[in-house]
Amino acid sequence: MSKSLNETVLDSAVSKGKLNLGILYIHFSSGIPFSGLKTVWCSLYQPKHHFILWLAAHQKLLTRDHLIHCHIPVNSPSCPVCEAALESHAHLFFNCWFSRRLHQLISRWLGALVWPDNYQEWCCWLSVPRKDSLSRVVSAALAATVYFIWINRNRCWQESSCYVVDYVFGLIRDSVKARVHNFSHNCKKLNLREKMMLQFFL
Repeated sequence: MSKSLNETVLDSAVSKGKLNLGILYIHFSSGIPFSGLKTVWCSLYQPKHHFILWLAAHQKLLTRDHLIHCHIPVNSPSCPVCEAALESHAHLFFNCWFSRRLHQLISRWLGALVWPDNYQEWCCWLSVPRKDSLSRVVSAALAATVYFIWINRNRCWQESSCYVVDYVFGLIRDSVKARVHNFSHNCKKLNLREKMMLQFFL
């Protein structure tokens, strides 16, 4: 079904005289209503993390259950990481042992200030705007986690060789720290409390 650009969509995509192309992209490319724009399109994320998180939130990644549904042949329907269950978005990002262990490490690092471990609850969590600095760090960690889980999944599938969990956790932590460092030094709107809080993650 084709979509048109109406006044409501255009108003939602314009803020302070600037057009947000991300909102228009979501409108025209997705048939799934999703209200988590403020979380999915956060300035603290890396651009590539933005995109993979958006795809994951809309179940648009080419997991094996989707490939089978589209009648694309695959060697096995199982998750290429654990090979213990059918690969789906819910399994890959929440139920696979690799993701569960990664979630534990991130919870320990961020002090248990993390997202739900259930896919449906996670989608609802994404729909809540997060404006304070601490919540934005958690959101950035989420985007990095989704991205690197997907990168590891592709490596497992294409090269039959997976990364170890601790290595992926290190990639996530370093990525978030780099973004926090740049953000805390370049954002002029931060107050002293916010700057001190962000320094905790560096």
